[in-house]
Amino acid sequence: MTKNKKENQGWVLLSLLFIVIFIIVCAVVYFSTRAYVIATAQEDIENMLLQHRGLHSYVQLNALPELEKLKSKGDFKEGAYSPVLFSSSYMVRNLHNYFNDEREKNNLPPLYYKLAATNPRNIVNKADDFELELLKEFNENREITSFKEIVEEDGKEYLYMAIPFMANEQRCMACHGPREDSPKDLQKIYAGQGGFDETIGDIRAIESLKVPLDHSFGIVYIILLSTAICVVVFAGLMFLNLRLRKMAVARAEVLSLTENKFRDLVETTSDWIWESDDTSVFVYASPKVKDLLGYEVGEILGRKPTDFMSGQEAERVALYVKETFSNKDIITRMENIMIHKDGHIVIIETSGVPIIDDNGLLTGYRGVARDVTEQKKAVQDLLHSEEQFRTVFESAQENILIWDEKLDYLFANQASIDYVGVTRDKVIGKNIRDGLGHVPEFMNLWIGRIEKVFRTGQSFHFEDQSVIQGQILYSESSMIPICGSQGEVTAVCVIHRDITERVRAEREREILLQSLEAKNKELQSIAYVASHDLRSPLVNIQGFSHELQDNCEQLIKLYKEKQRAAEQSEQIKLLLHEYIPESLKYIIAGTDKISNLIDGLLEVSRIGSAKVNTVGINVNKLIEQVQCAMEFQIKEGNFEINIGDLPDCLGDPVMLNQVLTNIVGNALKYAEPARKGQLNINGHIEDDRSIYCFQDNGIGIDSANCDKVFEMFHRLDPKGSVSGQGLGLTIVMRLLDRMDGRVWVESQKGEGSKFFVSLPHTKE
Repeated sequence: MTKNKKENQGWVLLSLLFIVIFIIVCAVVYFSTRAYVIATAQEDIENMLLQHRGLHSYVQLNALPELEKLKSKGDFKEGAYSPVLFSSSYMVRNLHNYFNDEREKNNLPPLYYKLAATNPRNIVNKADDFELELLKEFNENREITSFKEIVEEDGKEYLYMAIPFMANEQRCMACHGPREDSPKDLQKIYAGQGGFDETIGDIRAIESLKVPLDHSFGIVYIILLSTAICVVVFAGLMFLNLRLRKMAVARAEVLSLTENKFRDLVETTSDWIWESDDTSVFVYASPKVKDLLGYEVGEILGRKPTDFMSGQEAERVALYVKETFSNKDIITRMENIMIHKDGHIVIIETSGVPIIDDNGLLTGYRGVARDVTEQKKAVQDLLHSEEQFRTVFESAQENILIWDEKLDYLFANQASIDYVGVTRDKVIGKNIRDGLGHVPEFMNLWIGRIEKVFRTGQSFHFEDQSVIQGQILYSESSMIPICGSQGEVTAVCVIHRDITERVRAEREREILLQSLEAKNKELQSIAYVASHDLRSPLVNIQGFSHELQDNCEQLIKLYKEKQRAAEQSEQIKLLLHEYIPESLKYIIAGTDKISNLIDGLLEVSRIGSAKVNTVGINVNKLIEQVQCAMEFQIKEGNFEINIGDLPDCLGDPVMLNQVLTNIVGNALKYAEPARKGQLNINGHIEDDRSIYCFQDNGIGIDSANCDKVFEMFHRLDPKGSVSGQGLGLTIVMRLLDRMDGRVWVESQKGEGSKFFVSLPHTKE
């Protein structure tokens, strides 16, 4: 018998053995998983039936007694009945219907359930012949607690299970005893004798449940198929292992034939191939060693690498070799300095692997070496250039940062480190997403900009602000792409300049200009008052002073002239009691008006010099204080104030108190007498500003005069009964200007007014 024939017979026997084992394993898996699926299905059915029984018990033992108590209290009329409240079988049947609806929604087959009885009220609960036999058996043998059987219908297998329903007790007879003793509503709902005339102790029904097994048996077939695949794969691996062993033997024979070819390849490679014993003595060296070090192969063998190095380098390498050989580590691109035969220095890069015998002992190392002198020189030149680049960047006053594609910091000069306020080791190698003191909005904005440069390859310039160590700083930046040899963007450089002082100077200049403009407007108002409002009383004073002078001259003349005493007495009386007092009256009124105007001007001027103490203000609390201080005027005027939920703001509490007092006071002064006065105060937040609305139902303002009401000494009705100098709203506007706020009004004559106040919002 030939070798091939014997091998073929062996493969046939092995195949037959595999087929037998395969059939046995599949049979065991099939029947065991089928039994497990049936047991699991049975357990699920038992749990569901027991849940149903639990619901029956709850209704019988808890719900029905409670309902009977309610009847006895009169909360239900006697004889009342509803299956929704009183019938546990009705509840369970409908509960199971809902359960089946949910199963169908989840692509699961419905489960057959029936409370089968011999004499049911509902025809759907009528027991069939098989269920009648089970019911009879459960009544005759009370030790039987359940029945199960696998049945087949329409070619499909089902697990059928039934348990007896609770035996009739005395409490059941209230609804299942004689018909005439049951609740009246129950008799109306069910006309026949179904469910009545039951006997205490009888099991009147069974709970039947039928579950399809085809879906579950699908798991059996999946497991069986998986097992078959595993067995086939295992057999395939065994076959492959045998084939590989045979191929390995054949390959070893091929390798022995190609050893000479391999040696030829080693001899001609551009790298130096070497091998040493466990003491690092060279036992093999390829001819390339002469090109690297100038020595012949014979001059290398029997010597150590340290024999071709200077003293200090030899000590370093000897220590490294001792540690590496002791740990049997792999040598990976170790650099060492060797001396060429002609005396010049050669930088060698060496890699090697340990040679281990069958007993795990180190017998030597085998590896490759190459000349990297020129490469190292190029690296040194590059490092020198980089050092120059770093020196320039480090000395720059601008912040210079470089990120890679992952948004990790590659470089940050000293100026940028000082700007961020952290140490260099907390920046280099970290990701921009680590924050480094930036607010999230600023960080996300910069991430988007850097990604845009990577995406487009274009640089751009921008200005923005950031928060560093709790301070708001302003800057201008330029983002520049750094490209590789193929034109791809490999990094992004940012040159960042701090322009905080410049921005602050510009803003201070803007504030000064605004203040100057406000002062100019104030001076214009004062000039107007001096030229207009002060002129009127001065004219009166001047005119009546002349009249007073004339009256006095007439009085003197009368004393000098010789007239009849009666006639002289009458003229003197007119001068002293009418003409002179009238002139003095107008002169005094004019001086009082001038005094009031001067007092008003002083009050307005003091606002510009008062110190502003800006803090967060609870406006709801402040307006309540104002309302409390004005409580007498409010009650006296039968006035109603409604205050909504007002947002907090930033401002000076004393100044804002005066603002609120003046606005509320105006609403009280200018109320419409024909209707009850009302002021609604509401507020909201818009663009980081707290906006407050004071809406009254007073006499209103002509829309053409809405801007004029804030002018100095402007009064809606100068001759009216409302007292005042016309400075209230002017003071309101000046105070709000000092607190970075503003005020405006919307109004129509006779329809009330809406005064709006805007102040910075506080997020605290």
